[in-house]
Amino acid sequence: MRVKRNIVDMRERLAKKGRPEIEFAVPGLTFIRDTDAEAEKYVERITGGSHDVLDQTLDTGLVGSPETVAQKIKHLESIGVNHVLLQLSPTLRELRGVMRVLSLLAQIGPGHP
Repeated sequence: MRVKRNIVDMRERLAKKGRPEIEFAVPGLTFIRDTDAEAEKYVERITGGSHDVLDQTLDTGLVGSPETVAQKIKHLESIGVNHVLLQLSPTLRELRGVMRVLSLLAQIGPGHP
């Protein structure tokens, strides 16, 4: 994952310069549906099936069921990401999905992979 490589690289460069740690944030296109297949189908439809856009969205975005998106957020946390900037469209529908993800994350608790 490109995000992890970037974090490792930045930490190494900061350490070489004797600079303090910084926090890391990543943007995440967020498309939450009841199932992973529904979310991926939706993303494919809105990207027109363009593989460049589709691959990048699926790689860096939070696409899937509430459970999958919660796992992706926990993974980002485990590799050193401090903040995830959710990009929502359509906003109201995605906010409902985000509420489901937040509920799952609250149940998992901090520090669990």
